[in-house]
Amino acid sequence: MKKIVLFLMLLYVSSGFAQHDVSIIDEGTASFISKLETRGISSYFTADRYCDPSLKNGDEPEQTCTDNKRYIARYFFWEEQGKTMIKQLDNCGFYATIALQDNTLSKFYRANRGDMKTNKVEPYIRDYKGKERILRLYKGNCYRYFMLKGSDGAFIRKYNTFDLTTNTRKSNLNFEVNNKLAIVALDKMIDQAIVRMESNFYWKRM
Repeated sequence: MKKIVLFLMLLYVSSGFAQHDVSIIDEGTASFISKLETRGISSYFTADRYCDPSLKNGDEPEQTCTDNKRYIARYFFWEEQGKTMIKQLDNCGFYATIALQDNTLSKFYRANRGDMKTNKVEPYIRDYKGKERILRLYKGNCYRYFMLKGSDGAFIRKYNTFDLTTNTRKSNLNFEVNNKLAIVALDKMIDQAIVRMESNFYWKRM
């Protein structure tokens, strides 16, 4: 468990997050994962969403509780007593745990974990005068970051959402491949899970 938390912490340190943001998220993660494993739950995954501080992604609460105005949202997913559970942690702390209405997300994760471990989102590559070049967006990047834990250990997946896009002038050679990946499909399912969570009567800060 300590190694898992270290993986997550290294991401934020290397991404230039304020130390206050790192400690709030990682201390909460260490505590919560410890509780899961104490209950015998060894298979789970986390999904993080964050953007460059200059860009608002629409997820931020009125008070972000952050030193550098970067809002970080981390979602925990696991199965317990036959139900798929979701819990949110952000710069301000935890929200109440919510049970999703079905196990579609968990079943998809189990069925496609191997693909997620093997394949990853590739950079935005464009054809420039017959040569392949990486195209980068230097402002306003948003990211997805996953830690996926199972019986075979844990692994990390991270990508820039820009790498899932394309346009007619500078088409992305990896556009179709990236958007067919299981990890991207999982993220779309998480979108739906978050909507259901936020509409739940019991969803509130603890």
